[in-house]
Amino acid sequence: YLNFISESYPSIAKNTPDGVFGPTTAAAVREFKRIFGLGGDPERVSVETWDAITNLYDDLYYGTQVREGQFPGYEIG
Repeated sequence: YLNFISESYPSIAKNTPDGVFGPTTAAAVREFKRIFGLGGDPERVSVETWDAITNLYDDLYYGTQVREGQFPGYEIG
């Protein structure tokens, strides 16, 4: 999820998924939490952090939330 999100937020480090929560994954989580103002241990994926990651992923991948400017030329509402 974080690798996909990093395409829209390049300050989040990409890494090769290997099933290990290593230093690169920790750095990506830390940066995600910084960008979105999430508290707690900067390298811990709490329920709040996981929900934020999955919600943003869904929004970016599926376009689940419509925002101003997301679809230029179409009126929202």
